Amino acid sequence: MNTQLGRLYSFVWRETGRRQVWLTAVSLLVAALAAAPLELQRHIINEATIRKNLSHLLLMCAGYAGVILVQGGTKYVMRMMRGRIAAEAMYQLRLSVAQGVQEGDDASGTRANTSRGKAMAIIAAEVRPVGGFVGDSISVPLVEAGIIAVIFAYMAVVEPLIAAAAAVVFLPQMVIVPGVQNRINERVRRRTQEVREVGRELEADNGTSADYAEQRLGRIFDLQLQSFRLKFGLKLILNLLNHAATLAVLAVGSWMVLRGETQVGTVVAFLSGIERVSDPWREVVAFYRQASNALMRSRLIDDALAEMSSPFRILS
Repeated sequence: MNTQLGRLYSFVWRETGRRQVWLTAVSLLVAALAAAPLELQRHIINEATIRKNLSHLLLMCAGYAGVILVQGGTKYVMRMMRGRIAAEAMYQLRLSVAQGVQEGDDASGTRANTSRGKAMAIIAAEVRPVGGFVGDSISVPLVEAGIIAVIFAYMAVVEPLIAAAAAVVFLPQMVIVPGVQNRINERVRRRTQEVREVGRELEADNGTSADYAEQRLGRIFDLQLQSFRLKFGLKLILNLLNHAATLAVLAVGSWMVLRGETQVGTVVAFLSGIERVSDPWREVVAFYRQASNALMRSRLIDDALAEMSSPFRILS
């Protein structure tokens, strides 16, 4: 899988390399700004509860509003760039496929309309997920992983003990998620193979018995249930660990406040930081699924093109 994923990324770079460089720069800016609202939030609360300096408080609130506007504008630009790259990739992919099919026809002569129509239908259905992955392939993991790294680095600099307590609870997700997701992907792959096999049997009309069809459909049903158990079980584990990380910040942070070793604003900012880390981590998990799906769709496109003797390939 790693080799084929590398080939898929080669396709991404080949088709959109120049635009990906600019998107990477904007994505790094988005990630770098992640800690700014937390620091301002910390100072705002401390101003209100400790120093009680109204003019300074208003100035920091204005700064907070400015940072939020800059963040929102930068994210808008980043998402528009992702969308444009995805749309261009889908356009180029469809154009290349159409040209490849025509070249294959010219080289091998006319083929059956049913085979050609089936292949074109597969290609039309699979291009969009691959194009979407092209737009997200570099920016999404860079931004989301970058935000997680920036927030934890900020927490470690401001108050290492609270940051360590949160990390001990949160970081095991990085081991759990890939293992469970790989098991989900395996069941999705097997279910897809079973569905295709049933489709081929019905299309061939080889007199498939009712018992055989029931057996195949039963396996599809079992694999679907297994996927649900793993998927929803993973979501439960992630939610519990996220809440545990919040509890760790509350417990250690409150203990340090009572001892006079930190300020209330720090604890509140860290709670906000843990909440902000949860969303990027969910995006990382979703991207892992997206990459697996795009790889599977790419194989389907290449298989369809091979049936038509087209020279164009994604995973070449």
